[in-house]
Amino acid sequence: MVYYMARYSTQLMLSFEFIVDLCVLLLLVYFNVMGIERNSLWVFLVTGGFHSVIEAIIALTGVRKIENARILNRSISFPLPALIVGFFEGGIISLAAFHFARAITYYDSFSIWLFNCFCIIFGLLTLIGSVIIRKQRDSNPTHLQITRRKLFTPGSVCLLLIFFLIACGYLLFNWSISPQAWKSLLYFFTGVVIFLAVMIIPLHCLGIRFIEIRTTDGYVRASPFEQIAIMYPFNTILEAGWFVCNWVLIHALKL
Repeated sequence: MVYYMARYSTQLMLSFEFIVDLCVLLLLVYFNVMGIERNSLWVFLVTGGFHSVIEAIIALTGVRKIENARILNRSISFPLPALIVGFFEGGIISLAAFHFARAITYYDSFSIWLFNCFCIIFGLLTLIGSVIIRKQRDSNPTHLQITRRKLFTPGSVCLLLIFFLIACGYLLFNWSISPQAWKSLLYFFTGVVIFLAVMIIPLHCLGIRFIEIRTTDGYVRASPFEQIAIMYPFNTILEAGWFVCNWVLIHALKL
């Protein structure tokens, strides 16, 4: 039995992610220039760049395909979709988790404010976008397309395992990691899970993101039990596992 992570999407989705990436980048440049907070820009660039490389690899291997990619009514080709998705799904989530860890570790008021703002803004945007897409699905589904990503493929699992082992090697053999840094890793991972939940639960509850099964007749929705048993462990363990590598990058660069 082959499972797929599926979601409804529109031509506007990639444009939305591009605009959000650009707005976050400009905000972080402003923080950097004004001396408000300088590490955030580098966290966003490093982790977003890392995830863009991962997105490029899984696109080249056919694990995830973004067909007819367009931003602002202009066609774009590889590797631009990988960059946009990489910074949206990798850079922004890592940035939120970075500030969650700082908020817990140092009781930093700026980090508390920024993490809460990110959760509220992205939670509302996800909810509003899900409602709009659901209405389009119910009234005129021809304008929507379903993007699918095969789960638990040997290639994606091996890629995750390779990077995860590299991260574990850094954690196990780097004797300079302090007890406080270990706690920071735990807080960072917790921040990733919280932020992923904020972005995924509205999509799942409104039926925009879901689990499908490939059959001889095409694709069918998985059962409610399979939806829950696969969707949430996959996102909180496998998907969030990538972000351990992000914390290693952040710690190694002393950000």
